[in-house]
Amino acid sequence: MNLETFKTFIKNNQNKLYRFALSITKDPATAQDVVQEVFIKIWNQIQKVEIENPVAWAVRLTRNLSIDKTRLKSRSFDSLGIASGIQNQTSDPMQQTMEKDAVNKIHQFIEELPAKQRNIIHLREIEEMTYDEISEVLELPIEQVKVYLYRARKVIRQKYLKINAYGI
Repeated sequence: MNLETFKTFIKNNQNKLYRFALSITKDPATAQDVVQEVFIKIWNQIQKVEIENPVAWAVRLTRNLSIDKTRLKSRSFDSLGIASGIQNQTSDPMQQTMEKDAVNKIHQFIEELPAKQRNIIHLREIEEMTYDEISEVLELPIEQVKVYLYRARKVIRQKYLKINAYGI
């Protein structure tokens, strides 16, 4: 990979990697550090070894470094931050408030998921990665990725329906 190709790679992937790192670290500065370290590692390794899927490799490096940084700071995994773009732009303030509350509840439910399910739901729903890409990034069999995603969606759906039934 030459310098121009690498610059294009950075331009095309830095926001995705930053969002993913931020979803794990919950700290913008730490997420930026992680992404910077990932690009440095990629640059150093790409000169030595030909990487078949650099994007998947970059996501995996981002995940691992983010987890390492989070463990070092003894911080917990908070929300996935998926609210942007979900809410309907209606002029009714009551409707906007109800939609915002619903999104916040979904965030809460996602936060309560086990780590693997949270990671998979983030990669699938936010980063829009395919099952194959998620399988490669998380080093899980594709069937397991599908199972985790199904279970995560099922739990979120059940909890959401339960609160709507009670009007909470």
